[in-house]
Amino acid sequence: MRVLYDGWSLVRNPVSPSSLHLLAILENLPEEIESLLVLPEVSPGWLTGINAHVQPTANTPLGRWLWEQVRVPGLANQFKADLLHLMTPTAPLISSSTILYSPCYHGAGMEDPSVFWRRIPDSNLFLNRLRSSFAQGGMAQVSEIVWPQDVPHPPKKRHEARIPPVLPSLYLIGPGEQGSTNRTIMHTLSREKKDYDLPESFILYHGPGDQGSLVNLLNAWRWAAEAIGGLNPLVVVGLDRQEQAIAAHLVEEYALGVDLHILPIINPIDLAWFYRACVAVFHPAPTSPWAGPVRLALAHGKPLVASENTISDAIAGPAAYLAPAGDGRALGAALVTVIVEEQFAGEISASALKRSAAWRATDIGEQLLGRYQLAQGGF
Repeated sequence: MRVLYDGWSLVRNPVSPSSLHLLAILENLPEEIESLLVLPEVSPGWLTGINAHVQPTANTPLGRWLWEQVRVPGLANQFKADLLHLMTPTAPLISSSTILYSPCYHGAGMEDPSVFWRRIPDSNLFLNRLRSSFAQGGMAQVSEIVWPQDVPHPPKKRHEARIPPVLPSLYLIGPGEQGSTNRTIMHTLSREKKDYDLPESFILYHGPGDQGSLVNLLNAWRWAAEAIGGLNPLVVVGLDRQEQAIAAHLVEEYALGVDLHILPIINPIDLAWFYRACVAVFHPAPTSPWAGPVRLALAHGKPLVASENTISDAIAGPAAYLAPAGDGRALGAALVTVIVEEQFAGEISASALKRSAAWRATDIGEQLLGRYQLAQGGF
């Protein structure tokens, strides 16, 4: 069976939930599945051991539209792919392949899918509106939603494939490995702390980078910064260049520059280092059902402070400190608590590792194969 995977996010947004979930799937495919990974540019240096087909495409609104609506379905047809498995809601309007979709973006399953498009910077541009219109039409052709077993309420009432949660192996650490000083882990990663000029202790934000999400982040962080920011600054990762510019402007406006660091684009290997090295993860934002910050924090046994919602509650439960979404003061106070109250932080860290233990041993490959076979056969 041939399955084509859209690898745009791997090279253009490499630490997004869609990229990390795709990596996890590619790592776990059984021999019966022939993976066809297509990329809009040459594979980055960190992406090794995976055969990819490159179709050079510009990183512009027009290029993205051509990629989604012309090149991906064209390559699926060229390679005679049986299935097309997407991680983003960008299905082609016309496709000869059966389409499956894993909703990975922050807020998937909690919000109207149009929110995905409104979060894209410059979404008022004609080409982005055109791209949105085609993609939303294409999503009507999706045969099956691939949804994690531990999260309720899939986004729409249609064929639903429930499979276990899965993360790339790089993020599945064993007992006793969650500390930042484990050299047997550190030497396999591509960066050292000195390369980023960071203090010994920091808090990690790895979430959406649209203006609304960043405003919510800063509104929450300013309540905590005075108490803990001096020794535990906030490190923001995962933003693209346009989002970095938005964040820098907001940080200047909020006068929080001393206690907040916005890092350039990183890769998934570096991201694993940040999760191992941080003292806590802060996610005052909607949650990704798949390989997002909530799951990554739990997998690393890190104290997690996040916005309360149906998905974060289902994934984390008592293994995190959840506060009301949009309540900056409550979220900031929760973050202060997990930094100051070491015993409490240790308790939720232990709970996090226990809760995520099941993600380390799974028959995800066989379950994927079963779902693919059902989809190919038209259920």
